[in-house]
Amino acid sequence: MNTISDLTLLGSGATANVYLYENDKILKLFNKEYAIESVEYESKIAQEISKSSIKAPKYYQIIQVNDQHGIIYEFVPGELLVSLLLRSSLSQGIVLIKELVKTQITINAITNNNISIQVDRLSYLINKVTKIDQYKKALIKGLRSIKQDHCICHGDLHAGNVIVNTSGFMTIDWMNCYSGNKEGDLLRSYLMLITPYIPFSLGLTKKLLLKVYKRILGHYYMKEYLRISGLKKRNLNKWYPIIAAARLADNVPNEERWLLNLIKKKIKYLTTAST
Repeated sequence: MNTISDLTLLGSGATANVYLYENDKILKLFNKEYAIESVEYESKIAQEISKSSIKAPKYYQIIQVNDQHGIIYEFVPGELLVSLLLRSSLSQGIVLIKELVKTQITINAITNNNISIQVDRLSYLINKVTKIDQYKKALIKGLRSIKQDHCICHGDLHAGNVIVNTSGFMTIDWMNCYSGNKEGDLLRSYLMLITPYIPFSLGLTKKLLLKVYKRILGHYYMKEYLRISGLKKRNLNKWYPIIAAARLADNVPNEERWLLNLIKKKIKYLTTAST
């Protein structure tokens, strides 16, 4: 590689651009202001995931391009699950969303003690949020009162982070991964399915239809995960305010009031959380 201009841009995000690199690899090149410590954090997670049986792009190495840092990953051809869902019928969408459940359950079935733990990760996110000061003490105390497991949790598993190809579902973007309780990972994915946020412009009727579609998919997602995993829905109540508070740290448009209402409604369940 001579310069970035020699590479094909595949996509852009808030913190990095993704380029095709040597035909069978991609370069995730972070913005200049992105801290090397954050790059190394993602690198460590990627190495752990690559050593597991999880279907995810293989990690290769960190490189530096001029004054920017990047990570080389395996290139995975295919289509994002979100694109498939947006053009699917309701019945097709339900089939796809049930496959996503199986993907998450497979991930959560693996344990790991070499990555950040859930308590630390979620506490960090909750402490970043400025509009929930009256709840922070109860949220952190409640989180720490829950007996911790060591399941691998993606931390941001949604239809935009899954590539679908002939080999099945391949999960990408592991920078939010942690080791902990699968209940938290399930709820994060569920809330991202039913979120009122829509990242593109639509007319009123189409927007309402999409929100209904998302709610139906969310219903089947939750139902299927509980059916396969054996988790009880009532045991998720104490996780709602924790995951909603952590999600607030992302500052997603149109979510703040919805998430704050969830916290207010469910915070009472943290007083009954026990080891």
